[in-house]
Amino acid sequence: MYDTSRTLMDPCVSGRQKALAASLFVAGLVLPGGGYSKADDVGGFIYRRINPVTGEHYIGQSKSMKRYIERQAEHNRALGVQHEYEVLGNAAPGRDLDVLEETMIRQNGGIQKRGGTLANKRHQMSEKRYRAAGGTTDLPYD
Repeated sequence: MYDTSRTLMDPCVSGRQKALAASLFVAGLVLPGGGYSKADDVGGFIYRRINPVTGEHYIGQSKSMKRYIERQAEHNRALGVQHEYEVLGNAAPGRDLDVLEETMIRQNGGIQKRGGTLANKRHQMSEKRYRAAGGTTDLPYD
């Protein structure tokens, strides 16, 4: 309840995010299992954050839908802008989620520090760890 009310009252959270938080809260009240539902089994999310002022893109991960909603508010508050968000995929939290995020970072241009286009400060995984975990996408730069 506290997390939902905090999300609903936060001026940095979009109307769409507030509607999603409210819907999940209501679903938790009416669904069997004390609020636990199959929606909680989806796992983690990889998302793209777009800054409408600068046009910068960022690839990130959240380990659950609840955390995804909270993370949006944190980004918006920290950077003082209402970002656009897009879910790019989902995977089990842990190594699978890390591999998916690293793949999305590579497929979406890589990090600016290395000549890429993304606002990410770092890669999610080292090349060695990524390949050992089954990652197949090459880095977008030499």
